[in-house]
Amino acid sequence: MQPAGELALLQFTSGSSGSPRGVMVTWENLEANSDLIARMAGYEDGDVVASWLPLYHDMGLIGCFLTPIARQGTLKLMRPDHFIRDPARWLRCFAEAAHTAAPPFAYAYCARRVKPEQLEGLDVSGWKMALIGAEPIDPHALEVFAQLLEPFGFSRTMFKPAYGMAETTLLVTMDDAPRHPLAIRPDPEALAFGRPVRILEQHRLGAESLGAKAAGSSGAARPRTTCPSPSSTTRGASWRAGSSARSSWGDRRRAPGTSREPRPSRPGSWTGRSTPATPGSSTRGSCSSSGGWATASRCAGAPSTSRTSNPRSPR
Repeated sequence: MQPAGELALLQFTSGSSGSPRGVMVTWENLEANSDLIARMAGYEDGDVVASWLPLYHDMGLIGCFLTPIARQGTLKLMRPDHFIRDPARWLRCFAEAAHTAAPPFAYAYCARRVKPEQLEGLDVSGWKMALIGAEPIDPHALEVFAQLLEPFGFSRTMFKPAYGMAETTLLVTMDDAPRHPLAIRPDPEALAFGRPVRILEQHRLGAESLGAKAAGSSGAARPRTTCPSPSSTTRGASWRAGSSARSSWGDRRRAPGTSREPRPSRPGSWTGRSTPATPGSSTRGSCSSSGGWATASRCAGAPSTSRTSNPRSPR
C-alpha cells in the first residue's frame, strides 16, 4: 500500500475578499484544527454530533463530519434538503446529540417553521454546544430560537459564535466559556483602520436582542507572539498563525498548458488576508459592521492565534 502524502485536500476560499484560491490542507492541519474544535466545544468521548451541513463545505466536512468520526464518535447526519423540509427533525436529534454547527439563518428558520407542539416531550437540556458561523451573526435570530427551545431545556449559553476561514483549515476563534453571547453595536464613525472600535451599546443575548439588526461576528484571539503589521494602505486585514494555518496553491500567473507546483507554508508560520478599502476594520479586537449589531466571540488558549480586522464568520 502506498503511504499517504502530506496533502489531505485542496480547499478553496469563498472568493468574497478576492479571487478564490486553493488552500493546501495537510493531514497535520486537519489533526490540529480538529483537536482545537473538540477542545473548544468541550467534546467528550460518547458525545453525539448532529448536522445537516453539506460535506462540500468546510464547516460541514471538517467541523461536523471528520471531527467526530476521527474520535470514533456518533454522528447523526441529515441531508440539507431534509432539514429545509422538516427542521423539527433536526431539533429532535438533540434529545441525544450534544453538538452541532449551523449558520444563523438555520436558527431563524427553525423559529419561523417549528411550532412548540411539534417538540412536545422533547428534552434538550443535554445539548452542550450550538456553533454559529458561516455568515454575519444575527442576535435577533439567536434570541427567537432560544425563546422557542427554552421551555424544552435549551440555554443561551449553548450558543457559541465563532470565526474561521479556509486558510486556517477551519476554526480560528470561538468562546469556550459558559455564558450568553455578547451583542455589541459599534459606532460606524469609529470604524477606521488602526483605530480602536467605539462601542455605543452592548448587552448579553436576551430579550433586548429582539429587533437587533445583523452585522458581523467579532473575534479577539490572544496572540502568543508578534504578528506582521498590515500595510497602512490596506484597510481590513487578518493575520493568523499556528498548526492549522496554511498558504494557498499559489497566485502566480501561468501560461496555458504549464503546471504549477504547490508552495506550502511552514507549519506555524503567519498567513494573512487583506481586504482593500473595506469599512469596519479595527486592530483592537475586531469588528465588522455597517452600524448594526455584532456578536462577539473570543478564542481562549487556541494553538492558532490571530490578529484580526474586519473578520467574517466561519464559512
